[in-house]
Amino acid sequence: MSLSFNLQRLPPEALSVLRFLGRHSNAVSTRDMEMALNLSPRAIGRAIRRLVNYSLIQMDYNGSYQLTGDGRRAFEQLADHETHAPQAEAAPAETSVASVTRRLTVVLPPNAIGAHPVTLYIGVNPSSADSVLSHPAQVELRLGAIGGTLSQEKISIDIPPQRAATPTTITITAEPTARKVRVRIDAFQIRDVDRADEVGNMYFDIPVRPESIPENATRRAVGTDLTLI
Repeated sequence: MSLSFNLQRLPPEALSVLRFLGRHSNAVSTRDMEMALNLSPRAIGRAIRRLVNYSLIQMDYNGSYQLTGDGRRAFEQLADHETHAPQAEAAPAETSVASVTRRLTVVLPPNAIGAHPVTLYIGVNPSSADSVLSHPAQVELRLGAIGGTLSQEKISIDIPPQRAATPTTITITAEPTARKVRVRIDAFQIRDVDRADEVGNMYFDIPVRPESIPENATRRAVGTDLTLI
């Protein structure tokens, strides 16, 4: 008996939660799942979101989870499949995927001017011989600033397997009384509709001065490595 399409699409941690809840008649808290399954809160949360989206589990008034009717049938199908499937047909263990390193670079002006926006250029370098991705990668940058205001707090970048990503820009406006603006960037690779893995982060300071920036002023570049799969 083959598994239904939805069950085949579930990640390993969601199948583990489904099995675990199938062995309990009462609702179970996320904390109990974490301890019993030795999974991180992030992995449990990811599994719960997927199972809820497929209407296989539901939350009770205490914030705990239990199987729905569809979830009970899915658990029984999974148990039957794993009991009767030949050993050769057992799902293979998840293999590790080799990661590659690409460089996130931000080009910024030598200083900011109070209450006047300045432009930052953001890009990802092309691959080297040992950093070719097997497929395009989608990376979301989440930005924050202390001492200034950003034009955007989230940026999506599509990184080709070999070529450089198309550069993008944001502006930042320093607060009138700030001496510097500190910018932080956290990068996440979007792996699935409900999965984003942190792949790098960085922060840097932009001094704030009252005078204008000369047109020929030398910009500087800062960067960090992104570990992508």
